[in-house]
Amino acid sequence: INQPPQALSITPSSGSGAFQTFTFAFSDPVGASDLVTLLVLFNTVISAPSACHAWVDLVHSSFYLANDAGTVWLGPVVMGASSTLQNNQCTINGVGSSVVSFGSLLTAKLAVTFKAAFTGPKNSYSYAQTASGLTSGWQSLGSWTVIGP
Repeated sequence: INQPPQALSITPSSGSGAFQTFTFAFSDPVGASDLVTLLVLFNTVISAPSACHAWVDLVHSSFYLANDAGTVWLGPVVMGASSTLQNNQCTINGVGSSVVSFGSLLTAKLAVTFKAAFTGPKNSYSYAQTASGLTSGWQSLGSWTVIGP
């Protein structure tokens, strides 16, 4: 029986600041190579408008950032590239962002700089999807207090 993937953790799981490289951990019983999409979201609720909402495209080793309305994906930027994506909530830098997998585990690092307009307490959510369409569903994995730069 094919089991769904799991969103396991975010490191750091709590804290505060304007900049942080977050590490998200996921697992897939079939193997990490079965994962095709990761979503991460920083906001007070699981909602894309006015959020720092990123999509990691594992097939193409790149990431996207939702626009302010949460209706269009900006990008892509290849992991590790010296490019950034930004909306009014955050900037995600290609440098410092990466994906590593081993066996059934996958970790994704995103280098995030939050904007001053996004200050205050936020929750950290993540979501994974496999090639066959199985999902982890949205998981709340931590909290972060954004302090303006």
